[in-house]
Amino acid sequence: MSNIALLALQIGVLVLFVSCCLAYRWRVVHEQDEQLAAHLLGAQTLLQLVMCIQQHRGMASAWLGGDERFERRLEEKAAEVVAKFPALRRLARREAQRQMPCFTLNDVALLMHAWQEVREALPGCSVEQSLARHSYLITQLLSWLADYGEIRLVPHVAPRCLGALRNHVARLPALAECLGQMRALGMGIVVRKRCSAVARVRMMYLAGRAEMLLRQARQGAPALPATVDAEKEVLFLTRLVRTRMLQADGITVETLDYYTTATAVIDQVFAWAVASGEAVISPEKDGEHTHVIADRTASV
Repeated sequence: MSNIALLALQIGVLVLFVSCCLAYRWRVVHEQDEQLAAHLLGAQTLLQLVMCIQQHRGMASAWLGGDERFERRLEEKAAEVVAKFPALRRLARREAQRQMPCFTLNDVALLMHAWQEVREALPGCSVEQSLARHSYLITQLLSWLADYGEIRLVPHVAPRCLGALRNHVARLPALAECLGQMRALGMGIVVRKRCSAVARVRMMYLAGRAEMLLRQARQGAPALPATVDAEKEVLFLTRLVRTRMLQADGITVETLDYYTTATAVIDQVFAWAVASGEAVISPEKDGEHTHVIADRTASV
């Protein structure tokens, strides 16, 4: 064999080897992207259920406080919560196939039973009892979401995206829950036009905690366009609570105004959480996966 032919053979073998390596690498990366997208959809299932139960809690506070305008909306939101349980059960079935499930079908069954108890007991609850019952369910879901993020998502995420991921599954959901409690407790205050000493202390604590969680989320990940809007809205709400609901000269906020304002703020935080989830996808894949996390406009 001539030297030219031998050289051509060697180049051909090298090209074939490089092509095989690139094809294998592309397949591995593609599979990892598919796994990440699937796991992000699982996180979305938990996040959307948190949103719905939070909004039901806020409506329940207004209704129990005496505002009958929320009765029909409360029933509609309860039906929306129930409609999301099948997706949660499907996620639990997938988790059951893993060696260390983040939660099980039995866990989901217990949560659904607790939800049914909340619904049945609601007419006889005080605002404070309703807040506690709802918050128990939300705390459970947030715990599952945080575990799911660490176990299912972290192994598939580039180190530079870990801050955005933890904002998506932990920091921002915690901030939204803090604001959700402010909305629910505040609804009871503005409906009755009075604030007990206990409620005042609790609202002051929640306002301070919301601002702390906001700082942690801002410092824990690169800023996104949604960050600025959410920050302004959160600080606006905490200032409104301190200046127009907890002062000695009385409560100057109307029920629907407070509910609408607080809900808009929480929507902004969830939009930031959604954007953080999308930012987890590598830049070259953004066009392919921009709708992995849907329902940006779901109200909480």
